[in-house]
Amino acid sequence: LTFNRKLSGLVFVDFQSMPFYDINKTHYPIGQSNAVWKGRACYAFKGIGNYLYFSAREQPMVLNGWDGVGRVEIGNSKNDILCMRKFYNELLVWQAEKGEEGGSLTIVEGDAPTGTLAFDKKVISSRYGIVNSKSAVVLEGVSIAEMNTDRPIATVAYWISRDGVFKTNGQTFSRADADIANYFDSTKSECIRRGYESKHFLVYDRAYQVIRMGLCSGASATMANKFFVLDPLTGKWTLDALGQALSCLAEIEAD
Repeated sequence: LTFNRKLSGLVFVDFQSMPFYDINKTHYPIGQSNAVWKGRACYAFKGIGNYLYFSAREQPMVLNGWDGVGRVEIGNSKNDILCMRKFYNELLVWQAEKGEEGGSLTIVEGDAPTGTLAFDKKVISSRYGIVNSKSAVVLEGVSIAEMNTDRPIATVAYWISRDGVFKTNGQTFSRADADIANYFDSTKSECIRRGYESKHFLVYDRAYQVIRMGLCSGASATMANKFFVLDPLTGKWTLDALGQALSCLAEIEAD
């Protein structure tokens, strides 16, 4: 900054600036996944690690203030959070699977961000995460006697990992892909294609009371090309008789 005349009591210099907001350089960048839980919005942001943020109660756009807004660290790695599902009175949260450490499945419990009933976590799996946000379903009233003999009928969550299809009752987890395990075996030509994790899907079809799944299988596939159906009561997988080349599936309700 230079001046072409001597400053004096008759010369005034004003400085003006125009403030601006660069969303790409803020603490909260692009949203990765979200959910609504216990009257709060739950946010996970891309590229800032494995922290789950909770808004003020009934104020989804407020991430600070008197309401005890807080955050919970998910899993045991810094991978992004890809998916959240309400489960009983808790929240299931999955991380992306990257590198040798893999991902995670964490259950978040509690009633408020802070205080004696503060949100807390329990890591169910520190290895198996999820492939994308459309690869998890929660079913109620499913028989899972092999997982918990004290509570044979319960709520169960199913999800797709790069290493297989898994299910959990919120306490333990187990594989649920005995009939189609070859599609997750990297030594097989039909194994799901790495780098195309966003193309798989898992969804509950209420009309037929089955779980439908699409996998991007083989070395050249660019979309889901193998379609399967799981009967939750028997645990058996079969080929999808519909044979539809779908990229996802969602329920609709008549007006």
